Amino acid sequence: MTQTRPLILGLGNPILRDDRAGLEVVRALHARLPEGAADVCEASVGGIELLHLLDGHDRVLIVDSLEPGHLAPGQVREIPLDQLAQQYTPIKPHNAGLFALS
Repeated sequence: MTQTRPLILGLGNPILRDDRAGLEVVRALHARLPEGAADVCEASVGGIELLHLLDGHDRVLIVDSLEPGHLAPGQVREIPLDQLAQQYTPIKPHNAGLFALS
């Protein structure tokens, strides 16, 4: 069995200040990580359009902004995959949530 490097995936919209947080965080992480420690990627898409980015990775860290106004700016919250199914990213006709892709 081959071991793959983890994927660090930053999500966001580069033209919106609050929604580009995931992109900015992975850029900063990439600059600090040792060469070859992880695959680092940015995406401005969601749902099923993420499948090709996740393919081949056993471990994925997704960095995104959500819940504006519920947390202090810059506060980090870890959301386990099983909670995504209960609280976030519902499946819509053209957009599968992250939990559905797992």
